[in-house]
Amino acid sequence: MSGDIHTLAGAYALDAVDDLERTAFERHLAACETCRLEVAELRETAARLADDVPDNAALPAGLRERTLALAARTPQERVDSPTGRRLGGWRQWVAAAVVAAVAAAGSSAVTWALVDRNQPDRTVAEQTRRIAEVIGAPDARVFQGTIDGGGSATLVASAQRDQAVVVLRDLPSPGTGRAYQLWLIPTTGAARQAGLLPGGDTTATTVVGPLVDVQAFGVSNEPEAGSPAPTDVVALLPLE
Repeated sequence: MSGDIHTLAGAYALDAVDDLERTAFERHLAACETCRLEVAELRETAARLADDVPDNAALPAGLRERTLALAARTPQERVDSPTGRRLGGWRQWVAAAVVAAVAAAGSSAVTWALVDRNQPDRTVAEQTRRIAEVIGAPDARVFQGTIDGGGSATLVASAQRDQAVVVLRDLPSPGTGRAYQLWLIPTTGAARQAGLLPGGDTTATTVVGPLVDVQAFGVSNEPEAGSPAPTDVVALLPLE
């Protein structure tokens, strides 16, 4: 359970808490007007944003609305810094990017890191929860970049969670027998593999980490089975 129960407001609105967290947060909610207002605002914002997200995808019931509700928490202030923008007014944009990526390809748009391939069959609820925890973290920052040849990369990173949500959209085809590979680049040492988009996918959402000592996130075009080190780098997002 979170050390600061106030930080569970987003996950609670998303219905991404376990039974113990739910019981504790609902007890807290009865006495905390701030959290009651935040949960209400999350749900209201979700209803507004839902009108701007495509409805033609067959998503699991409630996935889009719950993800929007969490990601769209929008304090009035926006703080810029050399290490990325805090997710204040940017939260709506990030929410739209995350949900649009999922809506474009259904739940299969969530592509899990290479290190997680020994743990198949993750549920949509677990996938959504991991995304929610990062986007909802109080220290979350957003980094944006473009892909060589077209497309965009957005990364929402949380040092507290030691993870980042990556949204890749509208990348050009990697080519026959090729695939996009994700990398976490530390301050010293070799780049770490963080994921491989299967089947030549060009749009995906994933969670990567850990982020300790990571100074940049990269995307490269590699043989479809992946490479032990990046070769044809098509995007590089500094995270410091």
